[in-house]
Amino acid sequence: MHAYSAMHRILPFESYVRVTNVVRKKSVIVRINDRGPFIEDCVIDLSVAAASLIGLRGSGSAEATLEPISAAKARAEISDSLRIRPTHTHVDGVKHKKSRKTRVS
Repeated sequence: MHAYSAMHRILPFESYVRVTNVVRKKSVIVRINDRGPFIEDCVIDLSVAAASLIGLRGSGSAEATLEPISAAKARAEISDSLRIRPTHTHVDGVKHKKSRKTRVS
């Protein structure tokens, strides 16, 4: 449910697909891990995490494009997107502590 996965009727299990929200121009790579959806006119069913990432969680459905990609390419793109970026820097290797005020009554 919270992994980037999806259901599709005919794509092989363990295959990867790039799903792009046509309106928002956002995409996500998902792994096919189940059969479905069993709703008419619905081609793919995304996990909650994947749908949220491309802006489909609130709408429930939208026009999207599907692009099958190789497992090697999917893994490479996923690992690139997960690289940790520094959120802060240390100046000259010194950590700066906030001063703590003590209340005296």
